[in-house]
Amino acid sequence: MLHPMTSTSVTSAADRRISARQRYHGPIAVRLQGGRAFVAYGLDLSVSGIAFRCDENLIPATRCELHFSVPLADGAPRTFTLNGVVVYAALAGAVNGFKVAVQFQGLSVQARELLTEYALQLR
Repeated sequence: MLHPMTSTSVTSAADRRISARQRYHGPIAVRLQGGRAFVAYGLDLSVSGIAFRCDENLIPATRCELHFSVPLADGAPRTFTLNGVVVYAALAGAVNGFKVAVQFQGLSVQARELLTEYALQLR
């Protein structure tokens, strides 16, 4: 599932953001549609999606399941298991691997509210 990307696709992908992203630095368990799984490291998060760093260059349109936790203002972490689709992947540097952006799909009302709460507390 490796796919070479050009820097042009990274620029156009950044222009398509649906909602503002906030920093998110934590582990993300990623399970691809075929069942393969790995751990990635979060970069940023919004109500519409997440970006992370990993060792693989994933093909756009790849479906995945993401499992991660965010700390909310009350001090309790909230854990999410969300479905998404890869929007883009690009080389982040020789040491850092690839930056991958995933758009969430089928968010519940509760998940949307908790992600909004996380974003608002970082402003």
